[in-house]
Amino acid sequence: MSVIIKATLSSLLMVFSGFLAATVAPAQTNGDWRGINPRGIHYAVPRNTLHPDRWREGLQHAPDCQAPCVVEFDDRLSTIYLRYKWMQLNPKNGVYDFSDLGQVIDTIHRAGKKVSLIVMAGKYTPGWVFDDGARHIETRALLFHGSYAQELVPVTWDPIFLAAHGEMIEALAAFLREKPERYDTITLVKNGGLVIHSGETRMLPPHAFFRGTKRASEEQKDEYRKELCSVWAQAGYTQDKILRAAAQTMSQIAEAFPDKYLGLVFVLSLIHISEPTRPY
Repeated sequence: MSVIIKATLSSLLMVFSGFLAATVAPAQTNGDWRGINPRGIHYAVPRNTLHPDRWREGLQHAPDCQAPCVVEFDDRLSTIYLRYKWMQLNPKNGVYDFSDLGQVIDTIHRAGKKVSLIVMAGKYTPGWVFDDGARHIETRALLFHGSYAQELVPVTWDPIFLAAHGEMIEALAAFLREKPERYDTITLVKNGGLVIHSGETRMLPPHAFFRGTKRASEEQKDEYRKELCSVWAQAGYTQDKILRAAAQTMSQIAEAFPDKYLGLVFVLSLIHISEPTRPY
């Protein structure tokens, strides 16, 4: 397992380069994961639980399923990608509400499809985690329309944050195992412990922190990213810390879901450096 995790995390060394990548690895080197077939089209429900009040409309009115209907996508579709917010599932310390997730998985199971699942931390980390002492970066995240979000973005290598994340992952796996058909519907679990505001792992998304970035020039976006670099540096960022945090969160998922595939999706931010000697 350690070899697989190291291979997965090595790509993060390019955290200030620029491209999009998705990494999938089995959770263990021996086990039933070999019986899982992740091939096929993975359909991300439009906006999904980023806007919880609208996700079902997106699921039920997809191009392959005109209203009124049930979830009956054609045979090309193998998997539904669900994005849940940690705060929604774990509103208080030791309190979990997986009821909505369970109902969604049951619907997808009845349609004969599989589920790819991520639980997003970042600004969706429950407030009680910070009340318990977890550190956060100084710059506050923007809050858009929707729910289950707050302004604080955790320092992902903080031990209090990591411990709380691990407990949530354990509780999630325990809930899914209560109904074997739910657990068996899961084919891929993605790591959401290092995200900020979406399902991708990235540390420098200007639009997550600064308003008006869609209309900003590339030069202005570079300035935003440089500011975020300084914010993370002030929080104590090093490559070793972020890689250790990634390894620990991946291990948490691997231990809770030893027979599932693991996923890590990341977006790397490109900074245009006009003065090469400056250490951005």
